[in-house]
Amino acid sequence: MMFSYIVITIVLGARLCTTKKCQAPSPNELEKHWREKTVLHESFFQYSVFREAISPTLDDLYLEYPNYTDLIRKTPLVDRKEVPKCPSLDDAGSLHNSDGDFCPSIPVLNYDESRVPSALLDRVCVCRNCAIGDHTAGRGTEMNIPSPVTTLECIPVKYYTRVLRRVGNDTADCSESYRAVFEPLTILCRCGQRKMVTSAQPEQVHSP
Repeated sequence: MMFSYIVITIVLGARLCTTKKCQAPSPNELEKHWREKTVLHESFFQYSVFREAISPTLDDLYLEYPNYTDLIRKTPLVDRKEVPKCPSLDDAGSLHNSDGDFCPSIPVLNYDESRVPSALLDRVCVCRNCAIGDHTAGRGTEMNIPSPVTTLECIPVKYYTRVLRRVGNDTADCSESYRAVFEPLTILCRCGQRKMVTSAQPEQVHSP
């Protein structure tokens, strides 16, 4: 009896060890998958009406799968000394008359092992707030007096790119393990009033 138990245990263990896990799709499979969904260029999907008609966004996954957690890590691609400082209220006037940036951003490596492709180039806003003063007020008259400075928020401007995200476990059928998703990447940051939206997950930047 003991011998039979040992044999059964070894056989079952061998089967578990040799179970083929779902392999991540290759970049070619990623393109093939999206070609089967649409022939539109990625630029079309910067408009929500096209995105909603084709595939969910990353934020939609959080709603569809309440327990879903991404594995995104964002690592700065610049040295700390190269990170620009946030403009102060006193800088608002000079920035209006120069090429200065009200909302500076830095490039980061956006990496997630549960996504295809796993590595993407992204950006993050350096500052939370920005200062804008309307220095065009009164221009062309004898009273060239700037209006009061207004403090707004630095808002990331998003670009949606096509990815595949793993939503099932590794032993499931591959066709069910990955979902086609539009994932937002930040391309720059601008001054504005942030809209109240459902936050997906807090953005975290990891030091290199």
